[in-house]
Amino acid sequence: MASGLVSTFRAGGNWLVVTGIDLGTTYSGYAYSFRSDFEMDPLKITSNDWSKDGVHRPEVKAPTVILLNKDLSFNSFGYRAQKIYGDLLDEPEEASQYYFIQNFKMQLYDKMDISLEMTIKDVCGKKVPAIIVFTEAIRFLKNHCLGVFNERDLEFTINDIFFVITVPAIWTDAAKQFMREASKRAGIENSQMILAYEPEAAALYCSLLPADQGIAKFFQENRKIMIVDLGGGTVDITVVKVIKKIDKLTYFEHVHKVEGGAWGGYHVNTQYERFLEDLFGKEIIEEFKKSNMSNFIEMMNDFEVEKKTLSDELKKVGVKISGELRSQYQLKHGKDIKKTLEKKFNDQIKVIGDKLKFDVEIFRSFFNECIQHIVNLIGKTCGVKGCEYPSAMILVGGFSDSNVVRKAIKGAFPAIKTVVSPVGAVLSVLKGSVVFGHEPTIVTGRVCCKTIGVALHRPYNPAIHVQEKTFKLGGKIRVDDCFEKMFTINEVVHLGQMKTIEVHDLLTDSQVQNRRKQPKSIEVYATQSDDPKYITDPGCVLLGRITVNPPGGNWPEVVEGYIEMKPGGTEITVRYRDKQTGLITEGQIDFI
Repeated sequence: MASGLVSTFRAGGNWLVVTGIDLGTTYSGYAYSFRSDFEMDPLKITSNDWSKDGVHRPEVKAPTVILLNKDLSFNSFGYRAQKIYGDLLDEPEEASQYYFIQNFKMQLYDKMDISLEMTIKDVCGKKVPAIIVFTEAIRFLKNHCLGVFNERDLEFTINDIFFVITVPAIWTDAAKQFMREASKRAGIENSQMILAYEPEAAALYCSLLPADQGIAKFFQENRKIMIVDLGGGTVDITVVKVIKKIDKLTYFEHVHKVEGGAWGGYHVNTQYERFLEDLFGKEIIEEFKKSNMSNFIEMMNDFEVEKKTLSDELKKVGVKISGELRSQYQLKHGKDIKKTLEKKFNDQIKVIGDKLKFDVEIFRSFFNECIQHIVNLIGKTCGVKGCEYPSAMILVGGFSDSNVVRKAIKGAFPAIKTVVSPVGAVLSVLKGSVVFGHEPTIVTGRVCCKTIGVALHRPYNPAIHVQEKTFKLGGKIRVDDCFEKMFTINEVVHLGQMKTIEVHDLLTDSQVQNRRKQPKSIEVYATQSDDPKYITDPGCVLLGRITVNPPGGNWPEVVEGYIEMKPGGTEITVRYRDKQTGLITEGQIDFI
């Protein structure tokens, strides 16, 4: 909820086009629509294809992999990065000086120590500043989109474009601020961008689909719909209630806070990697990665293809296995991997030619842990009052294309009569983000996932305060570390709803006169508790800091005013209003 100005057409922005950028864990892409097209048909959205990057089939998303040069400057992204790095690996010593990074988006998931100085590792274990990786990835997608416009000789510049950057709804405020900072460094100003929650964007897209696809009919007033966003890295589950319909647009609010976890499609890949480590030995796999990274990437790409196309009709599944890996195993153990497979798995896994042949049930087991966690998350949400009987469960995101996952979810929840996945589910988040950019007010309310408040000192009241936290200020007894609540966990906060807390401070003492010209910093805390008293209570964590400059350049000796927070889209704006003069100073929440 980092603060930022949200500019929209209705708010006075003069954007000619909205561009959505979906930087995913495994695949990324962008889509756009012109204002005139949106007004006539909100679904007239153009998505990119990567045929010019040497792909022999129309692909609307590219692998989220980036190649950086020796000096950490940008080299390439997506399919081209895979090709160039594969060629570099013909000269291992030369390749080792470059940085090939994949699956980096997950580095922002569930981290409490996100900073602009944090590092992530490339495929060889070399550390890279995370902000460079994210910045260059977003810059590439932005520039690729601008290149399309330039090719068409369209007479507008980047200043005519409003950008929407998608993020998982379960991300921390620090992770969202990190994405905003990376976008700014990539050349997208704060005033021309907004963050969009992935499951919300998917819901917007589904609500606009033609009637013959059988999904839009569930978006009727007062109906509740569960959106399960199955992405490459994370799973987000949210339940929304339709509030109203105006023309073609459906307005809704959240019923319950978003649930989720790191159980996207990439988790299945990690299970397969663990299988290879158990089979060949972790030491051999690590050595193989160092000496034959191109072969390892090819093996995992082949697994990705088989994972996507797994169906009930198959009895056997074949995944490429490198001859070099088999040779390394034979050299270390003095026997072919075939004999180990026969001993451990009988005929359920065999080596045939250049492939590992799995009985389909063995291959399906790579999905088991992931599916179980997804089912548990959905069950947890269904157990919440108000979420028990949604009109429909809509599965979106790239991982929802998996027949195995869809079938498991339907089987686990027979009471939900309608479990559907739209055609082109992989683009539901991306295209929905474009719709959100045109009309951010379409989501009218969101549910707080935690209690949020600020740390202030208050007048001492012996009936409710502990004496240990008292101190004297201006001859009066005050209480330190008070948790002044602004948002309560599970509370529905509506768009534009103002939250206000009164602030008092004394700067009359000669020792604190120098503070009158300095910005005031107020700590923001969060907890899962409904009603904490102090910021030192168990479970309270520092979320960020609000910085407010002195009104008119100088704080009065007696500070009396109000901290005001107002949700705007997916983020929060904050300001200080002086009680005596009415002067308003914009504040900034820093979560990093």
